[in-house]
Amino acid sequence: VARHARASEVAVAAEREGRSFVLSIADDGDGMDAAKVTGRSLGIFGMRERLRVVGGELEIESAPGVGARIRARVPEQREG
Repeated sequence: VARHARASEVAVAAEREGRSFVLSIADDGDGMDAAKVTGRSLGIFGMRERLRVVGGELEIESAPGVGARIRARVPEQREG
């Protein structure tokens, strides 16, 4: 957010949803065309890959000029 979005407000939330942990980040910055960025951006690609390794997923909602909302969901790990 600090590097790319030029946002004046950022909201960060961490919560448990069922058997997953979710980290949400939303800003009022420049936004992006999520369809163009998700496959090409190394930062977003890296986030997706790290989450994939632990069975998680990344959701991005954004459009140019309207900010962005990113949710990282990680399933609870059970021993055994």
